[in-house]
Amino acid sequence: METFFKFLFWTSAYFFLLGLTYQFLVKPQDNPAFSRAFILGGLMLSLISGLGFLLRTSLITVLPSPGALTLPEVIVYAFDGLEKSSGELLLRLFSVKGLVILTLVVSALIALRFMGSLFYLLGMGKIQKRIRIDGLWVIPIRGERSPFSFFRMVFIPERLIGEPSLEQVLLHEQAHIQKLHSLDLIFTEFLTIIFWFHPAIWYLRRELKLQHEYEADRYVLRFSDRLEYQQLLLNFSFNNDGLPITNPFNFSPLKKRIKMMNKTSMESRNKAALSLFASLVMFAGMFLLQSMDLQANQLSLNTSALLEVSVQSLDFLSAPPPGRAAETQVPPREAKPDNEEFFVVVENAPKFPGGMEALGQFMSQNVKYPPEARRAGVQGTVFVSFIVEKDGKVSTVKVIRGVSEALDMEAVRVVSAMPDWEPGTQRGENVRVQFNLPVRFALDVDKESGSASVEESINVRISDQPVFFIDGVKVDTGNKSLDEVITPDEIESITVYKDGKGRELFGYDNVIAITRKKTREE
Repeated sequence: METFFKFLFWTSAYFFLLGLTYQFLVKPQDNPAFSRAFILGGLMLSLISGLGFLLRTSLITVLPSPGALTLPEVIVYAFDGLEKSSGELLLRLFSVKGLVILTLVVSALIALRFMGSLFYLLGMGKIQKRIRIDGLWVIPIRGERSPFSFFRMVFIPERLIGEPSLEQVLLHEQAHIQKLHSLDLIFTEFLTIIFWFHPAIWYLRRELKLQHEYEADRYVLRFSDRLEYQQLLLNFSFNNDGLPITNPFNFSPLKKRIKMMNKTSMESRNKAALSLFASLVMFAGMFLLQSMDLQANQLSLNTSALLEVSVQSLDFLSAPPPGRAAETQVPPREAKPDNEEFFVVVENAPKFPGGMEALGQFMSQNVKYPPEARRAGVQGTVFVSFIVEKDGKVSTVKVIRGVSEALDMEAVRVVSAMPDWEPGTQRGENVRVQFNLPVRFALDVDKESGSASVEESINVRISDQPVFFIDGVKVDTGNKSLDEVITPDEIESITVYKDGKGRELFGYDNVIAITRKKTREE
């Protein structure tokens, strides 16, 4: 789904750039043929560039690596009252789904309108009688509708049959047929179904239909008197059939069409070439940004959004030895993986049965906040590593960065109990794929007493002050300066995340992430 949204984003960005380029560089030239070619070519190029992003994303492969792909972080809230948390989670999921459903509903309505118009025209073509006039198949229609065409079918009001003005009307519709304008409209209608929310699509669609009329008008003026033809257009100015996939004879705005007919043709190949070159440069810049985003996406494959679940605390672990409950210890790093290779990124990654939403439900139903850790106020993020085997089973479950024995054991217990996954594949064969799963155990701390409270859940707090993370673990500096927490000699690198990126990776708007230098023992 994220990849599809990326496709929509980048394709929409290309459409927006195309609309700006057309408005300021191409439209002022008053060159209908070039304007039409520019709009169609730009729409196709934008669509291909967006589809190219999908293709390049799907073909990303890497060699076996000792790293691991990180799943969405699971946040375990300890509080009394599962119903409240579940409601918040369902509301959050519903809001995302609601947006998707709204998009699909509007797209479906536009598609129904398109199909209705198509069936209506095809039905009229079969039911109504046809007349062969000047090499065109003319279908007489009743009422005061304006003449229009759809591919090789020309629909003419019955009252025009035999009238002197019929010749100019047929010349106009013949131009639409010869230049395949109906094909343009079908193409833009499909784009409108998918990108109905994009104003540039509606703008370019309207401009394309206007260029169609300019081209048809110029064709008619090669054989007819200009003033006589303009008077004919005025006579039809109040009739419109309203079908989105046809070229009506009286397409508005009529004033623009008459002004275009009165202009002296001053088409400049140099101006057209210059605007085309400028457009290609801007598209190339956008493509470069898209490629950089794709590279950044590859580099950040081990980061993802938060998947929040809340659970009730149940006693299921035996009490730890005295003094052990409040300890926060980091287990030694895991040993090197077994000799059989595993993959980090594959053509088809393993899938949890039912997807990420089902994974969240599984964790919500199974993970329990250890009561001794809750009473002692112990919280933090446990990083669990595991491998999805070729048969989909979960194996090699290890804690690669822990918090306390109770929290570590609970995280390992739940991951080990996962059902079989759908195996990952590389070049058509099942392969072993390693994952990391961060499980964050969170308590609400009473500011006055300093003790952990379980009466309400923890919400992500937004603050203008930066939040420090050292090796992926949040650090509360309090009133201390940073060098009192970690010395400069211990720091390998410092990365600053702002706004959306910080929230995406860590759950906070402003984050300073510090990586320690690795010691020889590590």
